[in-house]
Amino acid sequence: MSRFKVIRPDQTSQPFMRGILTNELMHRGMSFQKAFQIAEDTKLHFQNEKEIKSKLLWKIIEELIKKRFGKKELDSLLPENMKPGDIRVVQGQSSVPFSKVLLTQSMTAAGLDLNQAFRISQEFEQHLLFEKTQQIEKAAIFQQIRKIIEKQFDPYTADLYQMASRLDQLKRPVIIYIGGAPGTGKSVLATSLATRLGINKVISTDSIREIMRLAFSSDLLPTLFHSTTEAWKGLPMEFQSSEQLIAGYCLQANQVSLGVRAVVERTVEEGQNLIIEGTHLVTFLHEVAKKNIVDANHIPISLSIMNEKYHRERFSERGSSNLRKIENYYLKRFYEIRKIHEYTLTQCEADEVEVFDNEDFDKTLNLMIQFSIQTLLKQVNSE
Repeated sequence: MSRFKVIRPDQTSQPFMRGILTNELMHRGMSFQKAFQIAEDTKLHFQNEKEIKSKLLWKIIEELIKKRFGKKELDSLLPENMKPGDIRVVQGQSSVPFSKVLLTQSMTAAGLDLNQAFRISQEFEQHLLFEKTQQIEKAAIFQQIRKIIEKQFDPYTADLYQMASRLDQLKRPVIIYIGGAPGTGKSVLATSLATRLGINKVISTDSIREIMRLAFSSDLLPTLFHSTTEAWKGLPMEFQSSEQLIAGYCLQANQVSLGVRAVVERTVEEGQNLIIEGTHLVTFLHEVAKKNIVDANHIPISLSIMNEKYHRERFSERGSSNLRKIENYYLKRFYEIRKIHEYTLTQCEADEVEVFDNEDFDKTLNLMIQFSIQTLLKQVNSE
């Protein structure tokens, strides 16, 4: 079956393609299944034609939509000349295209599930398009979405959304700490959490340790120049024993904490939000718990994997996917890692730091998001 040509108003032509029509109808608000069906109907309707003018083509397409899905479906479509990319979101002197994805993200941070959040985003986008809105203030979007959430859910969820949508407008910066033993998923969750909350700055304590190694000699801080599980090798000779595992780990963590403090203080001074993750945070979280730290919205979190078998499997997965790592490096030190894991849990319990058991990534991420926003709401309301 040969394709017929579509004659545009300027007399140029292009071959009819189902994919293009499907995409066009989806842009106007139709589901993929319905759009594809109409594209198929259109192709069959004109199968004996060699060419058709675009105006007549769209007239027939509208008739096909009414015939198959009813007039209500046709009336629900967005204007033909309006597309989502035409809407600009303005903040200050800059503007960006409206994004359903980013809007959905901000709502999931308030506890809405993905389907609920996307539905609201889609309906809001269609509302803007029907109103022929070409630009809208970012603050106006958040205000309108807050009202929608309050109406469809409850005031508390609306408050959480309002908090999640204005992290960059708070009086004090937001600093989120993610601690835990090696292999508990800190770096991956930190990156994902940053994306969901719109935080642009993420740093690991491993990076801070590497920078400190350039600033200090191994003679001055010997424990700094060993891995976390072998920091005891940098202790004075009479204390160099694997039984001093926790002592060596704590000393290295204390040393790295100096760099952590410097990074946090500089970040707060610049008024930026930050997520900092790493095995070395256990002693610094103690300082956060005592509030012996620069003024900011501090949210301490620690990760664990209570199932030892699952924890071991995490390292097996890591070893098979990263050829740059020494084979079985972590598995050979798994006993020491579990000892550090136990110690961090004990310290977090003493300091009342929230611990999340990270056996399921998606569940843990959602819990961390909701915990962070709820904690932040309490802190801001108590100011």
